[in-house]
Amino acid sequence: MTQTPVIPEQYLRHMSDEDRRAFGKAGRTMEEINNENEVKNEKNLQNQIAGLLRLRGIAFSWCRMDKKTERTG
Repeated sequence: MTQTPVIPEQYLRHMSDEDRRAFGKAGRTMEEINNENEVKNEKNLQNQIAGLLRLRGIAFSWCRMDKKTERTG
């Protein structure tokens, strides 16, 4: 089993993005990890709400989370 290196946060913050990417998941800062978790939690909540609306027979529209919405007018 391969061990993932533990790199202190203060080192990660001073490394370039390219150098940190070489470490894979171990190269992510806490801010990046928290942002990823926020996105996952938001997606999970949206899925739960959509499921509830379907159960209740309520029509709804769903915007993609991976693209910004376009404003018209």
